[in-house]
Amino acid sequence: NFEPRLLPSTNLCALCSSNSLGEIPRVVLSSFFLLNNLGLEYEAYELMAQSKFVKVCADIRQCWPTVVHICVHHRLGWVKVREASVVMAISSPHRHDGHQAIQHCISQLKAKIPIWKKEVYDTQEVSWKLSECSWSLHSKVHNENGNLSE
Repeated sequence: NFEPRLLPSTNLCALCSSNSLGEIPRVVLSSFFLLNNLGLEYEAYELMAQSKFVKVCADIRQCWPTVVHICVHHRLGWVKVREASVVMAISSPHRHDGHQAIQHCISQLKAKIPIWKKEVYDTQEVSWKLSECSWSLHSKVHNENGNLSE
């Protein structure tokens, strides 16, 4: 799911109740390279992202057949510092499988899901961060003035 609002991890855990639950909230940090970050603006190609998430979940179930539930929510739009931007929960009867599946899920989210983020600093500067997706690694980036940069 993609959400514009706060992500309550307790509700997510209830959706994935099982003997063993791995959970990972990803929180927006307040500073990057000596700049004070006010927050992040997330955008996504939602149809493609939903399709890619389905494939990631299928991959998880193939690699860890004991996984019972997978629940992933990623916020879109403005996310203030110290708010969660991503919350994941994966349940399985064995903690080790759940933890491995969570690590795989977050790495695949970064590598395959078309979600972009713009950091906004207290100086009013902005910086679009390149996606780690393989299809975007060679793409050009527009800065805030509309100029192309590599």
